[in-house]
Amino acid sequence: MRSCFAFYIVTDCTDKKSLETISDFVEEILRIRDTDKFPPAVIVINKVDIKSERQLDLKQVKEYSKEFLGDCPVFEVSAKERINVVESFQQLVRECRKRNAKVEPPKQKGGLFASSNSMEDAENDLAMYNK
Repeated sequence: MRSCFAFYIVTDCTDKKSLETISDFVEEILRIRDTDKFPPAVIVINKVDIKSERQLDLKQVKEYSKEFLGDCPVFEVSAKERINVVESFQQLVRECRKRNAKVEPPKQKGGLFASSNSMEDAENDLAMYNK
């Protein structure tokens, strides 16, 4: 989990407890990654083809996403009937690209030592090292 770049989070619309399971999973990811900002993610509500057994609705999951996952996209899918499966994966890729575009590349440091930002800093570091 620490080195994962993105998450495709699946919940089951026929099991209301699956949203609680996601909460545990999200907390674990944030704890392991030692951050409060969740990586790129998409939540999918699976088994939407089983309308008679539905216990979890889109509104609940969107509210959860907004509160805990930075409003990541939510899709209703049916793996069995191939509804929105490809679209949800494509959206996850778009989320990754959006996040990458916002990340600034690390600044190049000049000088002799990693802490140096200029030649003057490098000379000062070297003088302190040689004392």
